Amino acid sequence: MRVLPLFPLQLVVFPNEKVNLHIFEPRYKKLIRHCEENSENFGIIPYIKGKIIDAGTELELVSIYNLELDGSCDVELLGKRVFHVVDFNYPVKQDDYLNGKIEFLPSISTSELQFQTLLLSKLNQLFDLLEIKKKLPVDPEELFSFDFAHYVGLSIHQELELIQIPVENERLKYLIKHLNLFIPHVLEVNNIKEKARLNGHIKYLKPPTF
Repeated sequence: MRVLPLFPLQLVVFPNEKVNLHIFEPRYKKLIRHCEENSENFGIIPYIKGKIIDAGTELELVSIYNLELDGSCDVELLGKRVFHVVDFNYPVKQDDYLNGKIEFLPSISTSELQFQTLLLSKLNQLFDLLEIKKKLPVDPEELFSFDFAHYVGLSIHQELELIQIPVENERLKYLIKHLNLFIPHVLEVNNIKEKARLNGHIKYLKPPTF
């Protein structure tokens, strides 16, 4: 068990995800300085409807740029491991940041080609429908659940559930189940949009011949 500086945000970060943040609050400027000076990582934990969640993702500080005289800056981060907060250590001073005793959750990379193939097919369908430009792999074996989880219409609660699933194969099945429900809704919305578009134009309809 180890202690990790914590940064609550209305955000779920996935392992291997690149994140850029603007840091301007005094406590988080202090957090970034601490991590830079000590070559330490910190954690981002979701902050949802006024509640701090006891799970999150470890972040590596890759670079600091656009540094201002007051310490405000932009940071480039990389998602690492998912963790559970065993105990929060709340700050006493206003400009101090939150810490927590954490345990890293297991991550098992086992996956089956049939689920990778099925998920890739559904992602291709969804990306075509929504005109999403993010590139998908050609080879299903190169598909990893976390790489595309922000693009499939998950709520923040669902994203939180996903990062806590330890086995990749189960994460693939989670996303497939979600897309089985989500894609029909997208199709219906597209149909409604098309009908609305047609209703604004003159229709040339051929009546029946008697």
